Amino acid sequence: MHYTDIAGEYAAFLRDTATAIRAIGDPRVKVLNGGLAAGGFIACQCDGTGYTAVISSRDFMDAMATAVPNVFTLLDGWASHPYPARTSHNRGLNEAFDEAGPGLWVVRDELAFLEARGISLPVFFTETDWSIDHDGSRWSRDDIAGFTVRAYNEVWLVDPAIVGVMPFTTNGSSWMSFAWVDASDAPYPVYSAVWNLRCSLGLGPPCS
Repeated sequence: MHYTDIAGEYAAFLRDTATAIRAIGDPRVKVLNGGLAAGGFIACQCDGTGYTAVISSRDFMDAMATAVPNVFTLLDGWASHPYPARTSHNRGLNEAFDEAGPGLWVVRDELAFLEARGISLPVFFTETDWSIDHDGSRWSRDDIAGFTVRAYNEVWLVDPAIVGVMPFTTNGSSWMSFAWVDASDAPYPVYSAVWNLRCSLGLGPPCS
């Protein structure tokens, strides 16, 4: 399948789902897209073979809009998956903070696409995180804590459009390299560091 076919199918699904949700008539219920990965394939077979890389999330958005021109006007917020990477296509994934700007800021390209169409939406990062696994070696848990606090201070809390940041993942079972707590739910350094940062900024949770 080519990504333009997938984007068109997804845009139609999103349009139909958003329309059905709005028909409920409850203003408390909001509609977001499924967060887009920063890098995806151009084409592949349904069994995963024949993989041809790579497109950006903005390429995928363009194909969505071509198929369903009004699709982005149906949203109440924009979901994104900006992982730390050397490029905006998720190449060089899981880099140290100083090298990770293109991946962390990929949402700027996505928002520029929307703004060019007169659409302004609050942003929710429904996935983003560092893994301790890096190029065959490992970041320490303290490294991850330091990278993440810098991301909050220098990226996620800088742009007022960003209203929510959700890690992947808190306790991840088979994804424990990304986790914020261990298998017994004891916090890793990143959990404690972000807790302390939030308390220092008056954001909660209860900090006494």
